[in-house]
Amino acid sequence: MRRPYITNDEMDIIAESVLSQAGLSTEWQGAVVKVDIDTLIEFEYGLEIVWQNIDYLSEDGIVLAAIMPKRKQICMNETKMELFMSKMGTMNFSKAHELGHWILHVLEQQDYEQLSFDDSEAYFCRGGQSVPQKRYKQICLQLLYLCPERL
Repeated sequence: MRRPYITNDEMDIIAESVLSQAGLSTEWQGAVVKVDIDTLIEFEYGLEIVWQNIDYLSEDGIVLAAIMPKRKQICMNETKMELFMSKMGTMNFSKAHELGHWILHVLEQQDYEQLSFDDSEAYFCRGGQSVPQKRYKQICLQLLYLCPERL
C-alpha cells in the first residue's frame, strides 16, 4: 500500500538511511562528497541501469527515465542522451528519482518480490509538467540522498 504523504522529517530519515546503509556519511566532512548514484543503485539496491528508447511510454514522448519493477531495471531514455550530456546533473538526478520510486513505492510493499508486476509495467514521470505534491516529495528524496540537508 502506497503511503499517501511523507513528511519532510520522514524524507530526511529515509535519505539518511539510504546513505548510512551504503556506508556513506551523513555528517559534514569539511567538503561535499559526491554520491556515486550508479553504485548506490546497482550494488546497494540490486537494480540494473539500462539505456533504451522509452518514448513510447508517453504520448508526448517526454520521458527521461522509468523504473521497471519486475525486471528490477531503471531504464534511461537513450533518445534524451543529448539533454543528459548538455544539462549537468540531469542524468544523475533522473537516476536518483527512479531510485526514489523504487524505495518509496516498491520496497515499501510487503513481500514486494511476490507482487505480480506485469513485465511491461513501468513507473515514470513526464518532463515539462507542473510538480504535484506527491512528485515534489519524490524530488525531495532524490535531492536529500544526493546531498543531505545537513551537508
